Amino acid sequence: MDFKIKSYSKGELAQLYSPNLTENAARAKLMKWIDMQPALVEQLRALGFTRNSKVLTPLMVRYIVEAIGEPYGSPMASNIQRFKHSKIQKLSD
Repeated sequence: MDFKIKSYSKGELAQLYSPNLTENAARAKLMKWIDMQPALVEQLRALGFTRNSKVLTPLMVRYIVEAIGEPYGSPMASNIQRFKHSKIQKLSD
């Protein structure tokens, strides 16, 4: 897929990563993924990003996509799903 790097609202980008969630839930999930990447957090902060930022500049979006992958089947989403599945498996054993 050829994801378009442009300015997005945080909610809009979050819903591209998690289309089956509400905007609020998707935004919270995206923020967790960002928080799991300390280097990404520092890059975004250097550009003026805060937890209250509503709009992501194209450069912010580029950094996010480089760190967690493109929406629609991003590696981060796949890794988190595998982790959750393995944790559930361990609990049921």
